[in-house]
Amino acid sequence: MMNHTIQAFGKSYTFSEKGAELISAIELSNEYEFIWQADPSIWPRHAPILFPIVGKLKNNQYQFMGNTYELPQHGFARDTIFEIQELYSDLITFKLENNEHTKLVYPFQFVLLVSYQAIENGLSMTLTIQNKSEELMPFSIGLHPGFQLPEANLKAFELFSDTAFNWERSELKEGLLNGQKETNSSTSQSLQLHSESFKRDALVFENYPNKIIGIKHLHSSFKIQMQTLGFTYLGIWNKYPSQSFVCLEPWAGITDQVDTSGDIFSKKGIHVIESNEIQSFQTNILMFAPNQSFI
Repeated sequence: MMNHTIQAFGKSYTFSEKGAELISAIELSNEYEFIWQADPSIWPRHAPILFPIVGKLKNNQYQFMGNTYELPQHGFARDTIFEIQELYSDLITFKLENNEHTKLVYPFQFVLLVSYQAIENGLSMTLTIQNKSEELMPFSIGLHPGFQLPEANLKAFELFSDTAFNWERSELKEGLLNGQKETNSSTSQSLQLHSESFKRDALVFENYPNKIIGIKHLHSSFKIQMQTLGFTYLGIWNKYPSQSFVCLEPWAGITDQVDTSGDIFSKKGIHVIESNEIQSFQTNILMFAPNQSFI
C-alpha cells in the first residue's frame, strides 16, 4: 500500500491507496494543513469514501433475493485497497472492482472510479459507478472529508449555503433516523456552530439544496466551500466533544430508519442503477487557508 501526491495551484495533495482516501491537503505558501490528521484518540480517519452504503444498516444487515447480508457502517470501500488507474502531476484516479471478498457482503459486479483533479483553490472529485451485473444494482455513495480547523473552538465557525436553506435537522437514535425533526430550525444562508452542536451525533439534512455548502472561520480567511452535483442528502459531523475538525459530507443515500424493513430496494435514499449503466457524482472542494497572522 502506497501514498501518492499531486501538486498544482499552490497546493499539495496526498492520497492513500487504502480507500482512495485524501489524507493531506497543504497550502504551500504557509504550510497550512486542511485535512484532519486522523488522531486515533479522537477519529482515526481523514476523508473516507462511503460505498456501497452511507451510514448504518439496522442490525448491520440488509436483505436481497431472500438472503441476508452484513455490511459495516459506511460500507467496505474505505477499508479496501484501490488500484491506480491514472497518475499525473495534477490528477489521480483510483479504481475498485468487485472481488471474492466484496461478493460475500455485496453480491454485485461493479466498477468504482474515484478521480481527483487539482483546480484553482482546491480539488475536483468525481465518483463514477458502473453496474457490471446483469440485474439492477442498489447502492449509496458519499464523501466524509474531515477538515482541520485553525481554532479549536466551534463557536468561531459558521456553516453557510449559497441560497437560503432550511437547517432542519433529522434526528438520529443510535445512528438511525428516528423520524423526528428538530423543531427550532430556521431558513437562512448560515448556521452558527457551538460547542454542543454535535452532542446528539451528526447534523443530518434531508432537504439538501445540492448547490454550495461550506464552513468559514469568523476571525480569519479560512473557508471550505463545496459545490456538488448528484448528491441528495447532507451530513455535518464532529466527534463530540472535540472542536478541532468538522466533516462536510454530501451523500447519495442515507442511514437506515429505525423501522426499516431491511429490504435493500426499500431502503430510504437508495440509488438503483441498470445493468451496464454508469452514474457519476461530482464535488468541487475549494480550500482557503487562514491568513499568516492567525496561524
